[in-house]
Amino acid sequence: MGIEDFEILTQLLSVLVSEFFLSPISWGIIQTIKFMHEFQQKQKIRRILYSRSSLIVAVIVTTFFLRGAWGVWQKQKESRAKLAETEVALVVAQNRQAVLSQNIERLNTTEGMEREIRERFSVKKPGEDVILVVESPEATTSITVESQSVWSKIELWFAGFFKR
Repeated sequence: MGIEDFEILTQLLSVLVSEFFLSPISWGIIQTIKFMHEFQQKQKIRRILYSRSSLIVAVIVTTFFLRGAWGVWQKQKESRAKLAETEVALVVAQNRQAVLSQNIERLNTTEGMEREIRERFSVKKPGEDVILVVESPEATTSITVESQSVWSKIELWFAGFFKR
């Protein structure tokens, strides 16, 4: 029975009730039929919603939404990591700027310029003496001998053996 048929039946019964003064029992039967028809319509909707194909479509749609949310979450995670890196880089740049500002202030003074020129170009004022400190070659040789690998020691031994 279609919806149009049910509406026609309901109108017909309503006319019968009003025209022929049907008993309250008949009116109750009409109301029960209406209720049953609404219930059947709801059952059809439930059957459609809970069918396998509807559930599969719902799972697919949910999967697409979850993939999108996962992508957004991953991008947020990357953005936070990049923000932390950028903040560290900012602090480093600010520290470097502070050091450079101090160097500029120092170089703006006569003593600072003189000191920088002496350090970079090894110059002296007339009447001053320069002392150069040179490390002994023995200290550097002993360090290199200790840090040599076993193979290089063997090569040195053979080289010394054949020189004699």
